[in-house]
Amino acid sequence: MEDRLKVKLFGLTEKEIKSKISGALTSDTAEKIIINEQNLDACITIDIADNVQSRIAAREILTCFEQNIYSDRELTLAERLSDYLSLMNIKISVAESITGGLITSSLVSVPGISKYLIEGIVSYSNSSKHIRLNVSNEALKETAVSEKAAAQMAEGLLLQVDTDYAISATGYASPDKDNPFLPVGLTYIGIADRNRTEVYKREFSGTRDEIRHKAANAALFYLIKKLRANFDPNDYDN
Repeated sequence: MEDRLKVKLFGLTEKEIKSKISGALTSDTAEKIIINEQNLDACITIDIADNVQSRIAAREILTCFEQNIYSDRELTLAERLSDYLSLMNIKISVAESITGGLITSSLVSVPGISKYLIEGIVSYSNSSKHIRLNVSNEALKETAVSEKAAAQMAEGLLLQVDTDYAISATGYASPDKDNPFLPVGLTYIGIADRNRTEVYKREFSGTRDEIRHKAANAALFYLIKKLRANFDPNDYDN
C-alpha cells in the first residue's frame, strides 16, 4: 500500500478545505495532512502509512470532496483534461475573453494536445465576438459578460466541423467603467457540445491576475466534469 495519498481538487481555498475537513481530523492526523492551493486548484497529501486514524480520515476527506476531486494523481487540470480527450478521442476549441489565452496556454503545455485542440481564440472586443463567434448583437447590447454571451461564444466555436466540445469564458477581472455596479470577478463559463450548452456563473475574488487564473482553472474543471459524466470505460479501448 502507498504510504501517501494525493488528491487534486478544484473550487475551494485552503481555508475552506481546512474548515471542511476539520471534523475528520484528530490532532495526530492533522499533522499528517499537507494542503497546497493556488487559484482554487489544490493538492491534498495525506500520510497514511501504518496509521488507522489517518486512513479513516483519508476516506472521510475523499467523501467530503467527491464533487471537487478531479484526479487521484498529481496532475494539472490541463493534463487531466488531456487524459479524457485522448481516451474519448474528442476535439475541443476555446473562446476566451477574460482569461486572455490562459486556458489555451494551459492546454498547449501538455505534450500531444495538438491531436485534440483545434483552436484557441482570444475574442476580446464585442465586434470580434459578433463577427468571429456569431454572438448576436442583442446579446452584446447591454454587456458581453452574460450567460447568453458565454453560451453563444461556445456555440459559435461548434461551427467548426472538427470541434466536438467548446469552452468559453467572459467576465470582469477589474472594474468596468461602463457597468460600475457589476461585481469585479463576475465570470460566465460556457461548456457546449452539439446537444447541450451549460453556462456556469461564478464570482471570483483576488487580484486581476488571480481572477483570470481562477476563471481559466474553472473552465478546465467544468469540461473535465462533463466528460467524466459522459465517460463509460466499456465504450473505449484500454
